[in-house]
Amino acid sequence: MTPFDTLIITCGYVRIPERSWIKNAAKPPGPGGRAPARGFSNKRFFCGEDRPCGGERLREETVDRSGPEKRCEAIETDDWLLIPETALAEATNGRIFLDPYGEVTNLREALSFYPEDVRKKKMAGHLLLMAQAGQYNYARCLSHGETAAAQLAVFEFVKSAMAVLFLLNRVYQPFYKWSFKALRALPKLSLEAELLEYLLTSDNEAYAAEEKQAVIEGIAADVIDELNEQGLTKAICQDLEKHAYSVNDGIADATLRNRHILVGV
Repeated sequence: MTPFDTLIITCGYVRIPERSWIKNAAKPPGPGGRAPARGFSNKRFFCGEDRPCGGERLREETVDRSGPEKRCEAIETDDWLLIPETALAEATNGRIFLDPYGEVTNLREALSFYPEDVRKKKMAGHLLLMAQAGQYNYARCLSHGETAAAQLAVFEFVKSAMAVLFLLNRVYQPFYKWSFKALRALPKLSLEAELLEYLLTSDNEAYAAEEKQAVIEGIAADVIDELNEQGLTKAICQDLEKHAYSVNDGIADATLRNRHILVGV
């Protein structure tokens, strides 16, 4: 596994990670009584001074380095930009079988979705990447006869388009292998899943390239319509780049608005 960001939650606190290495679960002592391999120690986690949280381990993985623990309601803008979306999706989904102190329920409410300015920042960055990869680089690669590079441009367009679709629905995007299934279940623009799948699974020979370009522009048009429906853009065109900067201009927090447009990607 490559360096990965992990969200660790315990009793209403969220640990904000830096770039961290996922490690294997704690193992029994080796020969000669050596310390276990990297993993969780046997210490318990406490909600207060004398009330244990329950199990001795929160997950089957651990991290070497992570940031400070914070109450969920104290999460700041930089924290929201750092926490990986897949971890937020994991933390806010699934059935709660027992929550006698209401801590997990409160935590889920605090993490239910990004603050609006953060949503806009992340959306603006992905809209810009959609424009760059799909509306510009795809055709440019084909004009040079680079069909493989053109398909890489398609991959980048699809990744950012999916990110935008989840943000428009105010739903966290899950891990990539579940993303298409989750996309088909979204209340808005779920039909884009079929078009995105077509872009990924078709080739880039001349007979298909023109149709794929039309599909890219069609997806862009649908996204722009939804941006207008939600009042997120003031641009009047079919250029996703201009809409990206218009969405960014709508961020209320001047500090976040003036940061690099790709800071949330």
